[in-house]
Amino acid sequence: MNNDRHLEFATLASRHGVPQPSDRREGERHITLLRVGKLITERSQELCLIRNISSGGLSARVYSALTLGEHVSVELMSDHQVTGEIVWIEDSNIGVRFDEKIDVTTMLAVRNSMKDGRKPRAPRLEVPCRARLRIGARYYQVEVRDLSQGGVKIEIGDIIHPDLEAVVMIEGLPPMHGVVRWYQDERAGISFNTAIPLDRLTHWLAQRRVTEQ
Repeated sequence: MNNDRHLEFATLASRHGVPQPSDRREGERHITLLRVGKLITERSQELCLIRNISSGGLSARVYSALTLGEHVSVELMSDHQVTGEIVWIEDSNIGVRFDEKIDVTTMLAVRNSMKDGRKPRAPRLEVPCRARLRIGARYYQVEVRDLSQGGVKIEIGDIIHPDLEAVVMIEGLPPMHGVVRWYQDERAGISFNTAIPLDRLTHWLAQRRVTEQ
């Protein structure tokens, strides 16, 4: 990237409270944060690692090529998204200026439940694909509807019961051991005993994008 253009956008970002690369932090106070978020572009959904956030924007590590000026949405929890524009890019890090200022304390607060009574959860990616499910000695062919580091929602033609131990097998990922948390109308949610490492999941997502092109 042209250095003058980068500095131009860095200056613009600082005026709007967007956290800067570590060697040029200035302007509005921001909160240092290491939290996995969901980044949504016109092309895809992916996970990112949010590093800093302020009322005017955030900085994050990303795992795919993005474009200066691109409009994106960022989700920290499953019930809350903010939209903004990428105003700087440095190596694998980006700065996003929010379209509207946010209340950072409210956005980062851990809530016991959402408006509809459901529990808040980490961001999930809509990644339709096939998987195998093993419960005891029985195997099922299932369709994945969404996936996170900590769990998966599947569509299954058979009735399965909550609290059963399960193993989810998706091509390109290690077998995920977990527990069936709910079942309703041929869909089920399974939480994993151990979270999928972020770098492993982002690599798998990147490989999917290459295959689908």
